[in-house]
Amino acid sequence: MPHTNPIGEAEFSTLMTSCEDFAKASHIAVAVSGGADSLCLAILLQAWGTERGVKVTALTVDHGLRQGSADESEQVKSWLNALGLHHHILTWVPDKQKTTAVQARARTARYDLMGDWCKAHDAEALFVGHHQDDQAETVLMRLKKQSTLYGLGAMAPVRAVHGLKLCRPLLDVGKSRLIATLKAKGQDWIEDPSNHNTDFERVRVRAVLAELAKHGISASGLSKAATSARRVCAVLDQAADRLIEDTVEPGETLKITPAFLKAQPRVYERALSKLLMNVGENVYPPSPDKLRRLATWLASGAHGARTLAGVLVRVKASGIYVLVELPRQNCKKPHK
Repeated sequence: MPHTNPIGEAEFSTLMTSCEDFAKASHIAVAVSGGADSLCLAILLQAWGTERGVKVTALTVDHGLRQGSADESEQVKSWLNALGLHHHILTWVPDKQKTTAVQARARTARYDLMGDWCKAHDAEALFVGHHQDDQAETVLMRLKKQSTLYGLGAMAPVRAVHGLKLCRPLLDVGKSRLIATLKAKGQDWIEDPSNHNTDFERVRVRAVLAELAKHGISASGLSKAATSARRVCAVLDQAADRLIEDTVEPGETLKITPAFLKAQPRVYERALSKLLMNVGENVYPPSPDKLRRLATWLASGAHGARTLAGVLVRVKASGIYVLVELPRQNCKKPHK
């Protein structure tokens, strides 16, 4: 049976430290939809911040996707203001002409709005309420897509997104404990009806996870597997970073020395992925299949140029050059 005891302040302090040490932070933000997960996190952060002199600001995005969303945002504001928590409502105006990938577009818009607010108000990190059950669902979704080891690592406790530090201190905590914490504090929350809409993949995966639990495959176990995958990936990342440092000459156009191609294949591919992400300023890495094709082409020694993830990779007799892909109308211009 899962633990259902509330999260105490001492335990939450440990969770925060394991996420990252924010002892010197002066201002952080927390995303609060009004659901049990984010509301619990906001309350725990408020107590944590008060004890340490850290300002905590709650941000709620009114997505306008369903009737009553504005009222829900105001309800969240009322609850948090009563607790002494600073709160701001950010409004997203969706394009009603676009009817596909609604949840994905709304998620992107939420992070864009909150990220812009954090940068404008010097908030050093944005905290979100993803928990152990969310992590397990993500692992299953990545398994379905036959993801790489990096994908199976699922959500990291700390991640940089467009210069914003995104933090998830509750990844090792089951949702039942978040609900128990709110009940212990006498705090109500809002139930999002989309959490029961089987049109959404995550809702369907949630039902699969409940069935797997009957056979001993728990959210905790899947979450621990993700942690193990991230630890292996961290070692690979360190090797890739060293390879980049030793074999890539910095500049507006990066130059790769021949030693880069002689590295262990997995290290070389990971380093190449990092270069493409950094040069193209991409949040996500290129697809494994496309990356492998590019790596194989580079290893062949053929001269020419290939593009991937908004990045141009050109091979000449003098070396390999990596730069941002030029606009299509300028692609015939020579590259130095």
